[in-house]
Amino acid sequence: MSLEAERALRTGVRTCLTEWAMLALAAQGQVPARHHRLMIRELEGVAAGECDRLMLLLPPGSAKSTYAVLNVLLGTLAAMATNVVGYWVGSSAGSARKDERLAQREEG
Repeated sequence: MSLEAERALRTGVRTCLTEWAMLALAAQGQVPARHHRLMIRELEGVAAGECDRLMLLLPPGSAKSTYAVLNVLLGTLAAMATNVVGYWVGSSAGSARKDERLAQREEG
């Protein structure tokens, strides 16, 4: 895989839970079905703060736990960890913003 393709893949996985789910399931030879993608889209809304609750009324075996717990939880944690690491040890621009915020915090 080229460096450009790798960057695109990583960006997609960090910003889209559907991309994360597709990558996570690819190792098992699976892909999210249409109803799974709908569920993921709604869960992305919860993760993004667009809504604060979501009730999934689905029959047993419809992968509620797989997507709601594993993929959303792990995907959200991975995205947050990436942001935190990027903030503290990231680019020089990120370091400058961090220093500025810390200085403002100390002043205010």
